[in-house]
Amino acid sequence: MSYKYRLTLLLLSISLLLIIGRIITGSFGFMLSDIWFTSGIFLAILISLIDQPHFSNYGNVFLNSITASTTLLLFPKEQRTPFWITMLIFVLYLNISSYILMWLRKSKLNNESKIVSFLSRINRELGKPTVLFSIFFIWGVIEKFGYDSVSANILYFFWSAFILFSIPSIATEIEKLFIKKHQQDINEAYLLSITNPLAALIKMEYNVNASIGSSVSFFDRSNNKLAFGVLVDDRIIANDRIGKVKIKKLLLEETVFSDNNRYPIRAEIDNSEVNDDSISVVDIGTSIGKVQFFINPSLNLEEGELVWVKLLNNEKAYFQIIYEEIIEEKIEEKNEIQYVKVIADQLGHWQNEGSRFEQLKVVASAGEIINRVKNNIEEINIPDGHLKIGLIPNSNFPIHIKLDDIVTHNTAILGVTGSGKSYLSFRIVEALVEQKIKVLILDPSRQHFSYLAEYKPTPLKEPNNVQNWLEKKDSYIGIHQFGTEASMPQIAAEFVEVAFGIILKKVKLVPGKNEKAKLCIVFEEAHSIIPEWNQVAMRADSDFVNRTARIILQGRKYGLGSIIITQRTANVVKTILNQCNTIFALQSFDQTGLDFLKNYMGDEYSNSISTLPLRHAILVGKASSSSRPVIFRIEDLNYETKEDKTNNE
Repeated sequence: MSYKYRLTLLLLSISLLLIIGRIITGSFGFMLSDIWFTSGIFLAILISLIDQPHFSNYGNVFLNSITASTTLLLFPKEQRTPFWITMLIFVLYLNISSYILMWLRKSKLNNESKIVSFLSRINRELGKPTVLFSIFFIWGVIEKFGYDSVSANILYFFWSAFILFSIPSIATEIEKLFIKKHQQDINEAYLLSITNPLAALIKMEYNVNASIGSSVSFFDRSNNKLAFGVLVDDRIIANDRIGKVKIKKLLLEETVFSDNNRYPIRAEIDNSEVNDDSISVVDIGTSIGKVQFFINPSLNLEEGELVWVKLLNNEKAYFQIIYEEIIEEKIEEKNEIQYVKVIADQLGHWQNEGSRFEQLKVVASAGEIINRVKNNIEEINIPDGHLKIGLIPNSNFPIHIKLDDIVTHNTAILGVTGSGKSYLSFRIVEALVEQKIKVLILDPSRQHFSYLAEYKPTPLKEPNNVQNWLEKKDSYIGIHQFGTEASMPQIAAEFVEVAFGIILKKVKLVPGKNEKAKLCIVFEEAHSIIPEWNQVAMRADSDFVNRTARIILQGRKYGLGSIIITQRTANVVKTILNQCNTIFALQSFDQTGLDFLKNYMGDEYSNSISTLPLRHAILVGKASSSSRPVIFRIEDLNYETKEDKTNNE
C-alpha cells in the first residue's frame, strides 16, 4: 500500500466510523466511553495503517500488548467478566513472550530452534493490530449492542470492509484503477538515502515509467538541480518500489544531500535516452585485480562475459565475470531482498595496437558505474605470427596466441574427453604449418592422421624415418601412430632424441639469442607417453620419460618445443608439465589437476574449470593476447566434416 492509499483509507474509515457511531448512539459520547471505539477500531485503524502497515515485529507486538493490557486494566471491576480475564491472560502472554523473544533471537528465523521459530511466527500473527484489536472491537460491539442487533450488524459490516481494503494485494489492485493512463507523463520519485558518495536510493510510485538505464536528475525543494545519474536497479521492497541510482555528477557542493533544508529532494526520471548497458556500481570487496558488485536476479550475466569500468584517468578497464552467488539481505523483520553477488577479474585496458589486454595497477572507484560489454567494437586485425582461437563470451573481443611462443615456451592443452582439446590442437597445428614450422605428432589416439589429411602428413613408423621427413620441403607434419609397442615412453624418447639430434646439428647458437620455432613435438594423450613416475607400466619407463624431459628442458634455445595434450593432468610427469608457459584449461573434474592449475590462474578461475561449457577454455600464459587468465569460446571448427570427407575418399 502506498502512503497516499493508506492516508485516504485512514480518513475515510475514521470519518465513516464517526458517522455510524453518531447515527446508532444518537451522540458522540461513544468516542470516550465505549470500548468498541476507543480501544478497538480507533487503535486498529491508526496502528495498522500508520505504524504497522506491512507487518509487526517483536517490538510492535510488545507495544501492542502493552496498549491492550493498559486498556483492560481501566475496566471497572463490575465489567471484569470471565472473557475479560481470558483477554488479560492473552495480552500478558503476548507481552512477556515477545519481550523474551527479543532477547533470544540471534540469527535468521530458519536457523533458530523449532520452539523459538514457532513462537515467533505465532506471536507476530496474533500481535498484529488487525487481529488483536479486532477482538476488542467485536467484544465491545457485543457488550454494547448484543450479538445480532441492527447496530451490531452495521458495525460488523464496516469492520469487514476495513479489513478487506487493508489487504495489500487488494489495495494494489484498487490503486491501479486510479493510475493515469499515460504513464509516460509520470516520472517523479523521491530521494530516500545516499548509500555512498556516488550512489542513492529513491522511492517511486508503482506507475512511474522507469527502467534500468534511465537518466535521473535530483532537485531540492526550491527546484535547484543538485545532481544527475543513471538508474541501475529497480525492484519492489516491502511493498515499496525502490530504485538504486549511480550519481554521475554533483552540480553543487558535495554536501548538498546532507543539508536538511533542501529536503524533500525530488528525483525526475527521463526515459528519452535509456542506457541499458549500466547494470550496477562498484561495491565493497573491490581490489586492483577484481571488482565486486551486486545485480538484480532478473539480470542474466554469463560466466566469462565482460563488463567495463571507467577509471579516474578516464581509461576503460575491462573485467571478466568469474563468480556469481545469490545472497539475501534482511531489510526489516520478515522482509528479505535477494541480490546476485558478482566477482569479475581484471583483464585490463584494451590496446588496439597488438589487439591485446594489458593489466592496470589501479583500483576502480567505489560507486563507479559497471557497464555491460556488447558486440560493438570494430573489426580487429590479428598481428602477424598470431592465431585467433576464439572470442570472449558475448563479445567480439578476439583471443589470439603467438605461435612462436606456443612452441618455444611449451604449451599444455588440458581437459576431459570431448571438451574440444583435440580440435583446438588441430587448429594450432594447421597454423604452425602455415608458419613453416615442422610438427612431429606422437599419437596413441590415431586420429590426427585423418583430421589433418589435407596437409598430407608423413607417416613415421620408426625413429629412423624422422631425418628424411625433416629434410622434406613439402611435408610439415610427421605422425607416429602407436601400435602394439610394449613401451610408449621408450618409443617417444627415441623419436624425441632423434629429432633433437638433427636440430642440434643444424642450429648455430648466437649468445643471448634464442632460435625461432623450428620443430613442435605434440604429445597426444601425454599421460600414456610421458607418465609421472608412479604411473609407469614398467620401471624402465621412468628413465625414458626422464630422457624426453631433459630434451624438452633445453630445446627452447634451439627452436624446439612441445604441446602436451591430456585429460589426466595428475598422471603427466611434472618435470615437463611445469615447463609449459602457456596453458589451455578446458572442462575438467580431476581434483589433482585442478589443484595444479591453481598455481597458474588462481582459485577463482580454477574453480570455474569444472563448469566450463564444451568448446570453452581458460587461457593463461606467455603466448596469450591477455596478460591475465581469460575465459574464451573456441572458434567454430569443422573437423567432423573433414573426417567424413577423408573416410569417404
